[in-house]
Amino acid sequence: MSKKKYARRVAIALCKANPLAGIPHEHFEEEASKCPLTLTQRAENLLKEVGSYGAYVVEGDPGGWDGGSLCTIYMEPKGGTGDVMMPLDYWGDGTEVAAQASGILGDVYIEFVNPAVAAVWEA
Repeated sequence: MSKKKYARRVAIALCKANPLAGIPHEHFEEEASKCPLTLTQRAENLLKEVGSYGAYVVEGDPGGWDGGSLCTIYMEPKGGTGDVMMPLDYWGDGTEVAAQASGILGDVYIEFVNPAVAAVWEA
């Protein structure tokens, strides 16, 4: 399976595990439960670049953080126009979200590299 498909699958699993992931900030401020976006649209938001900061879920290991993972998850808010809620965080319920998303995926797992980056590995 290509890394592109892993990144997309991971984004979808993160959105299933975290109902706030991928929701635009303007909807979160109003009421996240009324966000009109589908799960797939929220996952696509995690794959989109935000300004010059890049995406939250990317293919491979472009930053050289973890030695060749299938995809990388960045966990720092981007800020600015077009930003969305992060897929998970290190300090809050991120460990639970990562474990739940890993269970949904089945053939890969999410591991924290540091408080700002997580890697996805084959199980």
